[in-house]
Amino acid sequence: MRSCAHGMSTGSRVSSVASLQHTPARRPWGRASGTVATEHRGQVPALAAAGFTFSALLVLAAGRTAVPAGVVLQPGFGGLLHPSTGGGTGPVLVVIAALTALVLLWWRAVRAATQGRLSPRQVAVLAVCWTAPILLGPPLLSLDAWAYLAQGAMVHSGLDPYSAGPVLLGADPAAARVDPMWRSSPVPYGPLALVLFGAVARASSPEVGLILLRLVALAGVVVAVAVAASMVPVARRTTVLTLTVLNPVVLVHLVGGAHVDALVAGIACLGCLALVRRRAWVALVLAAFAVAVKVTMLPLLAFALLAVVRSEPRRWRTVTLVPLVVVLPFVVTLPLLTRPWGFVAALSVPGGSAPWYAPATMLGELCALAGALLHLPVDPALFRAAGRGLALLLGAAVVLRLLRAEWRDPAPSPSRSTARRASYSLLVASLCLPSLYAWYVGAALLLLLALAPRLQLALVALSSALTFTALPPMADANQPLLLIFGGAAATLLITQAWGLLVLRGGAASVKAPARSVHRRRRAVLPVAGMLTAAGLLLVVPYAASSQAAREPVSVAVRAAESEALQDESPQRVELIQFVHQHYAGWQILQLIIQPGDRLRVDLVRPPGDRCLLLLDRATPPVAFTRVPLPSDLSRRALEERTCPAADLPDPGVVP
Repeated sequence: MRSCAHGMSTGSRVSSVASLQHTPARRPWGRASGTVATEHRGQVPALAAAGFTFSALLVLAAGRTAVPAGVVLQPGFGGLLHPSTGGGTGPVLVVIAALTALVLLWWRAVRAATQGRLSPRQVAVLAVCWTAPILLGPPLLSLDAWAYLAQGAMVHSGLDPYSAGPVLLGADPAAARVDPMWRSSPVPYGPLALVLFGAVARASSPEVGLILLRLVALAGVVVAVAVAASMVPVARRTTVLTLTVLNPVVLVHLVGGAHVDALVAGIACLGCLALVRRRAWVALVLAAFAVAVKVTMLPLLAFALLAVVRSEPRRWRTVTLVPLVVVLPFVVTLPLLTRPWGFVAALSVPGGSAPWYAPATMLGELCALAGALLHLPVDPALFRAAGRGLALLLGAAVVLRLLRAEWRDPAPSPSRSTARRASYSLLVASLCLPSLYAWYVGAALLLLLALAPRLQLALVALSSALTFTALPPMADANQPLLLIFGGAAATLLITQAWGLLVLRGGAASVKAPARSVHRRRRAVLPVAGMLTAAGLLLVVPYAASSQAAREPVSVAVRAAESEALQDESPQRVELIQFVHQHYAGWQILQLIIQPGDRLRVDLVRPPGDRCLLLLDRATPPVAFTRVPLPSDLSRRALEERTCPAADLPDPGVVP
């Protein structure tokens, strides 16, 4: 009996050792091996080919979509950008289809990563394949990159971007590429951003300048993703890499749109890494430089300052060095900018275009609706402004609450919780701004996808919805066909929303019973799927109607002296043609419709001319002699100025 038992135990040990020898070892940072890799050997090539294909289709279609009225884009990028042959319904449908496909492929990749079927090396291969068509193409779904180049041209020419927008460049093609909505607006970015734009504007061609901007954005994303992966355990790195580097908001908007927010995301992630590693002074320096690029990084600066105050035992260093560190990024730009603090006066510029899906806009509309239901004798615009102000106050209250929690934290020095609270504050600040675009939340998304695993499901749903918030102009598209196609895409997203489920279970979801998985799928479907689908269904028709009503010139409406700007697009287009025909080199700074069916147009021509053009629709245009442009150009204090009449065929008389 003993020998039998001994033989059985020996045999069991031998079998167990043999089973261990044949068990595939899991190497988190190596190539996936064993049975899992054998069963899914063709998954990575299929995902890589599909992502490359739809990224290329997105680039081709986006380069042939319509542009806002008044924007002049020359063909370039080897034929990828050709707006003169674009417009219509086809390119818009391809853009929506490509974005939908990229979101679905991202879900598939995340599911594979959480189930252990992807390695970091394979995720890197997918990222290269998905990003390659985007890197050498024109700006995707946004004209902000062209605005960066125009603002850089202003810095290079010695003009002050904090006084007025690229309209001061006159007939320069760089100004014609800027969306007319922002052509006359001062720059709301910090001085370091302007220094960067000025350096890039020295490029030999606009295409080269755009590629340089995209390389800067790519560098910021690479740094941010690497930092996010370094702040998580080895077991979660593949999942975090997939969530961040393949995120459509990162690929399409941060990298594809070449937004400066990508650079800010890289700096912010480095600052949070410094907080995690208890380097409070390094975090303060990085946060100060981030604010000098974009002021929305102020919450990160507040947490870094609090970390320095709590961890520095020598108070005299805090009192003397902190102001120097905060001011340093602004001081280093003094040789190139005369007013590096001028962006403070332009912080309200982005709020001039408040998309409907922004929480601040929704709150403002609710306040306006409440005022209308109560029959209050108050302008609805005041209710909307009050709603946006309330959203800002709510966001500030949340950030202050997070700062209070950090102050009461018993830990004597900054830690992972400090970085997490700072990331929450960045997300709250981005969501509560009057203007919200997908790239605004890039830094917060990249940080929280690594630091807040419990919020991954909500963050993936938010990223999927924000992917569709920047669509091309659709005024000349077939609206019924557009709605049908958008509904089909939304239905496809709903049916495939189960790809988000694995984010809660992680790698353990592979061992979960089928009944539990199906129960979780049914639970998440009405939440994640409907959120993404609602975003797509609402954005498409709204974008179509808003683009149809977009002003072809930069319009400033004064409530005391102007009428409503309803159904006036043909007249404004005719006015633009008139100005371009008779005032070569002049740009429209401001258009005001005055009582009595009269138009007032402020024109600017660099380097020092500005004039007022009075147009009466019942009489020929009226013009006078030009006057010099004042040194302190301000849209808030427009003076009555006149335009040269030499080029007019038949000038009239002032009524």
